[in-house]
Amino acid sequence: MAWIASERGDHYRLTGRHEEASAALRDCLSREPEDANSWAILGELHRLRGEYEEALRHLDHALSPSPDYGYAYAERARVYVALGRTEEARADLERSPTRDGS
Repeated sequence: MAWIASERGDHYRLTGRHEEASAALRDCLSREPEDANSWAILGELHRLRGEYEEALRHLDHALSPSPDYGYAYAERARVYVALGRTEEARADLERSPTRDGS
Protein backbone atom coordinates (compact mmCIF):
# COMPACT_ATOMS: atom_id res chain seq x y z
CA MET A 1 0.00 0.00 0.00
CA ALA A 2 3.00 2.31 -0.30
CA TRP A 3 1.66 3.70 -3.57
CA ILE A 4 -1.39 5.05 -1.71
CA ALA A 5 0.88 7.07 0.59
CA SER A 6 2.79 8.32 -2.45
CA GLU A 7 -0.41 9.38 -4.20
CA ARG A 8 -1.64 11.06 -1.01
CA GLY A 9 1.68 12.91 -0.75
CA ASP A 10 1.41 14.09 -4.33
CA HIS A 11 -2.15 15.28 -3.72
CA TYR A 12 -1.08 17.20 -0.64
CA ARG A 13 1.78 18.77 -2.62
CA LEU A 14 -0.57 19.89 -5.36
CA THR A 15 -2.95 21.44 -2.83
CA GLY A 16 -0.17 23.30 -1.01
CA ARG A 17 -0.21 21.11 2.10
CA HIS A 18 3.54 20.58 2.10
CA GLU A 19 4.03 19.29 5.63
CA GLU A 20 1.33 16.67 5.13
CA ALA A 21 2.88 15.82 1.77
CA SER A 22 6.28 15.26 3.38
CA ALA A 23 4.76 13.00 6.04
CA ALA A 24 2.86 10.89 3.49
CA LEU A 25 5.90 10.57 1.23
CA ARG A 26 8.12 9.53 4.12
CA ASP A 27 5.50 6.94 5.04
CA CYS A 28 5.67 5.61 1.48
CA LEU A 29 9.47 5.50 1.57
CA SER A 30 9.44 3.58 4.85
CA ARG A 31 7.66 0.82 2.93
CA GLU A 32 9.20 1.29 -0.52
CA PRO A 33 12.63 2.92 -0.05
CA GLU A 34 13.36 3.01 -3.78
CA ASP A 35 10.16 4.82 -4.82
CA ALA A 36 11.63 7.38 -7.23
CA ASN A 37 8.48 9.48 -7.40
CA SER A 38 8.33 9.99 -3.64
CA TRP A 39 12.02 10.94 -3.53
CA ALA A 40 11.54 13.41 -6.38
CA ILE A 41 8.51 15.06 -4.80
CA LEU A 42 10.39 15.38 -1.50
CA GLY A 43 13.19 17.02 -3.48
CA GLU A 44 10.73 19.49 -4.94
CA LEU A 45 9.36 20.32 -1.50
CA HIS A 46 12.87 21.02 -0.21
CA ARG A 47 13.56 23.19 -3.26
CA LEU A 48 10.43 25.22 -2.57
CA ARG A 49 11.69 25.85 0.97
CA GLY A 50 15.10 26.92 -0.32
CA GLU A 51 16.79 23.82 1.12
CA TYR A 52 18.82 23.19 -2.00
CA GLU A 53 21.41 20.71 -0.73
CA GLU A 54 18.68 18.54 0.80
CA ALA A 55 16.71 18.83 -2.45
CA LEU A 56 19.72 17.65 -4.45
CA ARG A 57 20.20 14.71 -2.11
CA HIS A 58 16.59 13.60 -2.56
CA LEU A 59 16.61 14.13 -6.33
CA ASP A 60 19.86 12.20 -6.72
CA HIS A 61 18.25 9.40 -4.71
CA ALA A 62 15.25 9.48 -7.08
CA LEU A 63 17.54 9.09 -10.08
CA SER A 64 19.49 6.20 -8.59
CA PRO A 65 16.87 3.51 -9.27
CA SER A 66 15.34 5.44 -12.21
CA PRO A 67 18.11 7.07 -14.28
CA ASP A 68 15.65 8.06 -17.03
CA TYR A 69 13.16 9.83 -14.74
CA GLY A 70 12.50 13.15 -16.49
CA TYR A 71 10.62 14.83 -13.64
CA ALA A 72 13.59 14.35 -11.28
CA TYR A 73 15.95 15.85 -13.86
CA ALA A 74 13.66 18.85 -14.34
CA GLU A 75 13.45 19.42 -10.59
CA ARG A 76 17.19 19.02 -10.15
CA ALA A 77 17.74 21.56 -12.95
CA ARG A 78 15.61 24.05 -11.00
CA VAL A 79 17.80 23.52 -7.96
CA TYR A 80 20.96 23.97 -10.01
CA VAL A 81 19.60 27.24 -11.42
CA ALA A 82 18.88 28.48 -7.90
CA LEU A 83 22.48 27.62 -6.95
CA GLY A 84 23.88 29.33 -10.05
CA ARG A 85 25.11 26.04 -11.49
CA THR A 86 23.88 26.70 -15.02
CA GLU A 87 25.90 24.10 -16.90
CA GLU A 88 24.57 21.33 -14.67
CA ALA A 89 21.05 22.74 -15.05
CA ARG A 90 21.40 22.76 -18.83
CA ALA A 91 22.58 19.15 -18.84
CA ASP A 92 19.63 18.06 -16.70
CA LEU A 93 17.16 19.97 -18.86
CA GLU A 94 18.33 17.90 -21.79
CA ARG A 95 16.88 14.92 -19.91
CA SER A 96 13.73 16.62 -18.58
CA PRO A 97 10.09 15.88 -19.51
CA THR A 98 10.09 18.76 -21.99
CA ARG A 99 12.75 16.90 -23.97
CA ASP A 100 11.83 13.24 -23.76
CA GLY A 101 8.06 13.43 -23.31
CA SER A 102 7.98 11.48 -20.04
